[in-house]
Amino acid sequence: MRMFRYWSLKWKFFSVFFVCVFLPILLFGTLIYQKANEAVQLQTVKSTEAALDKVAENLSSTMQSIEDITSYLIFSEDMRAYLQAGSSPDQINSLYPLEHRITGFAVFHLTSKPYLHSITVRSLLESRELHIGPSLQDTQKQKYEALAKKADGSPVWSESYSIQSYSYENVEHVVSLYRLIKDINNVNRRIGMATIRLNTKRLYQLVKTDALDGVGELFIVDTHGRIVLHPDENLIGTKNENSLVTEMADERTSAIRKQSTQQQLYITKQIPGIDWNVVARVDQAKVATGLSGVVNITQVMFIVTMALGILALIGFYYTTLRPIQLLTAQTKRVGAGDLSAKMPVRSNDEIGQMSQWFNHMTSQLRLLIDHKYVMEIKNREAELQLLQNQINPHFLYNTLDMIRWNARLENALGTSKLIEQLSKMFRISLSRGKTWISIKDELDYNGLYLTLQKKRLGRSFSYTIFYEHTAAQALVGKQSLQPLIENSIQHGFKLRKKPGHLYIRCFQEEGNLVIDVMDNGKGFEGEDFEKLKKSGYALKNLEERLQLAFKGHASLSLKKLEDGGAWVRIRHPFVTSEEKIEIFMKEEEANDS
Repeated sequence: MRMFRYWSLKWKFFSVFFVCVFLPILLFGTLIYQKANEAVQLQTVKSTEAALDKVAENLSSTMQSIEDITSYLIFSEDMRAYLQAGSSPDQINSLYPLEHRITGFAVFHLTSKPYLHSITVRSLLESRELHIGPSLQDTQKQKYEALAKKADGSPVWSESYSIQSYSYENVEHVVSLYRLIKDINNVNRRIGMATIRLNTKRLYQLVKTDALDGVGELFIVDTHGRIVLHPDENLIGTKNENSLVTEMADERTSAIRKQSTQQQLYITKQIPGIDWNVVARVDQAKVATGLSGVVNITQVMFIVTMALGILALIGFYYTTLRPIQLLTAQTKRVGAGDLSAKMPVRSNDEIGQMSQWFNHMTSQLRLLIDHKYVMEIKNREAELQLLQNQINPHFLYNTLDMIRWNARLENALGTSKLIEQLSKMFRISLSRGKTWISIKDELDYNGLYLTLQKKRLGRSFSYTIFYEHTAAQALVGKQSLQPLIENSIQHGFKLRKKPGHLYIRCFQEEGNLVIDVMDNGKGFEGEDFEKLKKSGYALKNLEERLQLAFKGHASLSLKKLEDGGAWVRIRHPFVTSEEKIEIFMKEEEANDS
């Protein structure tokens, strides 16, 4: 710090610029990028989890609908008759209508569910099989039928495997549901086997999501980590090479894991009702590329700010540092005895004034040294006074009176009446600069205002004003009620079909003046009235005025009417002179002190 004292202004300024401008910009830019990256990564995780929930729900619903088809086959009389029919000619003849109805049922589902590949029903009592769909060779048939028999009627889902389709001479990947069919009249009697095959490519198209486009991929694995559904058909049926995915699938629960070495994020969601997991792989590096806009903006801001900072540095140097350096050099000349030193004056700011005074000082020194007496010193002081002409308030409402009489002469009585009411409103609002007016004057003023509003709104608005005779001379803050009335008209009655009605009443109660403003509008939103008072400018301002005058003796309360609408109540001490209000304020000041 001591060394800093001996630096020149130039180096001090450069140091301050580097520490206070350059470094903060660099640090804030880096911090903004890091926070933005964290926010984007977090949002990606949340959106991916939501997408996986939707995929799991859709896939679970789809699988359940397939199991429901096999349940229908179990309880179908036509299916039981077909599976139990013998080989006699009469029984064989009865098979044709049964096959027709069963085929119709199967074709309906094949056409309404495009992901269905085929449906096969085989009798275990006779050498009979009904296949609806493309002709195929199912090499996994015996394996899963054996598992279905062990399941004894429960659905058995296969892994994803390939089948040879004779119709199209190509290989397709399917996931099959095998289910043993029993005689419902004798549950120990096994009569058939139902097989429903789902095309994995079409099934994936049904459940896939666009949430991971460009940043990752979504696929389905079983509990052993084998891929069931995947956008790349070549990977279907193979085991996922990532051990982390296999570990997460084996846990049979939802999880989030991060593979730091490859910057990959894996999110799994278990599918209800089936031992499958939806896996989402998110490439965090690709997610970060989405922040290129933030990086570019940060770089542009950095460059622009630095350019502006350098311009400010140059400007400060030529307008401040250089004149100070020149003044230092001229002062050294004076110190050496050269009184001819003179500063150029290029501005009228502090530097220019300092230069002027330096020149004046050297001039005075020269005069004193040369024994010249200054006979007269002329001090010129220029003061410019801006005169602001204020319009006489009486001129305005006198002009309104003149317009009103002119309207009457032109037989425009309605216009004359409105102008007269506006003139009265203006006359009351002036109130000779008073802050407090009688409740009667305040209600007269708002009555005129409501009359004008009634003229504008017509039958859709009405009002009622009531006050006790004993409360007429009580003082109230000028224009305390108008903000509440405006709130009712502008917000309470907005978009209301029924006519709006405003009710104002004033009365004396236990030494207090009570003013109620009620309407039949839509009422207040929510039940937190204290929050409403703080958020609304009119209510907040009104409460501050009451507390400033009466402190804890005044209150502003909000209520909801049972039939709908808002109720605002003002309560403060009943006073008839401003001196009493000042007494309240002085008492509170004494208590505070």
